[in-house]
Amino acid sequence: MAISKKDDNHNELRDYCRSIPLTRTEDTHEMRRGRPDIIIGTSGLSLVCSPAVADKIAELLARIAPDEQYEVHDGCNLWIEVKDGSKYESQQKLTDDEEDWFDTWPGHKAIWKCVEDAARALGFW
Repeated sequence: MAISKKDDNHNELRDYCRSIPLTRTEDTHEMRRGRPDIIIGTSGLSLVCSPAVADKIAELLARIAPDEQYEVHDGCNLWIEVKDGSKYESQQKLTDDEEDWFDTWPGHKAIWKCVEDAARALGFW
């Protein structure tokens, strides 16, 4: 079986994710079969409602905490495929196994090329 190769920026992204409070980050790059390199579990609010109710909740939060920045997330797992943004585009492409996994996985998933991608996605940028 082939050895799983990490992108040059893998450890930097993993370590950044591990530094974020209320999350748990696991390194999964050796799982192979197209699975992403990192999984992040977050805690948060779980709310199932209609879009109209969600809009009303957002309006209420804006009234009671107008100076606060917030995002409402449910607790979830986010699979991250790491690609090195400093490399040529051709070197950043998903493998066939990764493509298959991304095409069929119904949950949360993303491709990050730098720490700024992680910060933006997690609401810190």
